[in-house]
Amino acid sequence: TLPHTIDHRLLDAVAKLDRRMDSALIAMTLKRLRQHDLSEIVISELNQQSERSHSLQDYQHYQRELNFRTMLVRYQQGLIDLFNTQFKVDLTDKLDGNQFESSEPRHPQQPSILELWQALHLQQLLPILSEVLGSDKEMATENDSHTLQLDTSSLYAQLDPSAQIFENMNAVERAMLVIFAYRLAKDTVGSLSPLSKRSLPTALNREHVVTLRRHARLIDIYLANVSDANLQWLLLTAQHLNSIQLLAIIDTVPVHIDESKMALSLNEQVDKKLPNTGQIAYNTYRLWLSTLHTVMLHDTIISQDEYDCLAVLTEHWMGVRQLLD
Repeated sequence: TLPHTIDHRLLDAVAKLDRRMDSALIAMTLKRLRQHDLSEIVISELNQQSERSHSLQDYQHYQRELNFRTMLVRYQQGLIDLFNTQFKVDLTDKLDGNQFESSEPRHPQQPSILELWQALHLQQLLPILSEVLGSDKEMATENDSHTLQLDTSSLYAQLDPSAQIFENMNAVERAMLVIFAYRLAKDTVGSLSPLSKRSLPTALNREHVVTLRRHARLIDIYLANVSDANLQWLLLTAQHLNSIQLLAIIDTVPVHIDESKMALSLNEQVDKKLPNTGQIAYNTYRLWLSTLHTVMLHDTIISQDEYDCLAVLTEHWMGVRQLLD
């Protein structure tokens, strides 16, 4: 819980909105937030202006901006505390012998990829808060990086205790395989009845392990030497990843260079007859994202939450807000 109280009227207003508008509302809010400058320098100048002018209007403006800054500082600290706490959650806590019998099916209207949706929207918030509050850019970047990359190896160790699955994979391959496993496992658990949940390991083993292998092969990840038991464990633990853990994993993937810069680089490579590495990297990112699109398809229909996840993820990694097919 963040260390402040949100006005109940705001909560009521948001609760009455169509849930399909969530992403648009967040985008508009972040855009408006970015237009403000609530740095200490600006607040100090407003205070000095108020003292010089002895104007009630200037004083009220200074107090209002100071209150806004205080609230956003609390938001920032609350989010950092939340990140640090949630990052350390043990994925295996829920994997006891009775987990499948005691698990409740998700509500039909609850998105099966809610944690991924939250992660991708949280990813945009901390940098904007640092920008608006005038935090030192280098320090803010260092703090955000530290928050999201405390030790992702500990997450991978929980997902793959045998160290067999991720042994020869790079950061991007590991991240994509985990997202695929998370998506497939969440979809399975959400679609099973309470009775069939008792045989969830069998269901995951027979159907989604095969599906995970097939989709991994599409992005040139070969799991032929990985046992079904290890992939089953990956599916079982991946479904318990929370938003912060997913965000930390996503953030380990290098952001691709801007497409226009890539085009310039390609022209230079042609002139110098250099290997076309930029185009190869670009095509590889497109392949990963289009395959994730395929994983999310249900009878050729994609939900609003799935669309938002794909669009935001594409924007984050490639700078283009669109679906890649």
